[in-house]
Amino acid sequence: MVTVTPHIRNAIGVVLVSSDHNHGIFKPLIEAETAVPARRVAQFLVPKAGGDVLVKVCEGIRDIKITKPEPKSKANGNTSDEDASSVDSDEDDDVREKIWKIGTPLAEIGLKGIKPSGKIEVMVNVGGDLGVQITAREVGGKGGVRGVLESPKAVENGST
Repeated sequence: MVTVTPHIRNAIGVVLVSSDHNHGIFKPLIEAETAVPARRVAQFLVPKAGGDVLVKVCEGIRDIKITKPEPKSKANGNTSDEDASSVDSDEDDDVREKIWKIGTPLAEIGLKGIKPSGKIEVMVNVGGDLGVQITAREVGGKGGVRGVLESPKAVENGST
């Protein structure tokens, strides 16, 4: 027996922007290929000064960043073949790290007057029809902001 359920294609996550609108780090909430319906809730710290915060909910694309280590210098000045071969083998050790690239923005939510050293709670709920509900609020505060993204329209092309 095979059961087919819809999955999200890209990860969905949050970028918090406070003072500089060009700066923010993507934090994934729902990983790519997660079956729906799915719901995730996360809390984020705001800057110590508080103030206004922009919450961007975006798709995220995982990538691998490869950096080559700097070549090690020879301390004793020897240039024998044995020393050169050991240095070459060390240079093959590339450093690989997982990074996130920000993809398509889904929603932007502005929260004003956040208390100093406060927290923001963001909830993303992806329904079975791939519609998305997003809620952002200050932890311990009154109210919040809620938004709904309708499910994508299916286009029939004659195939199943």
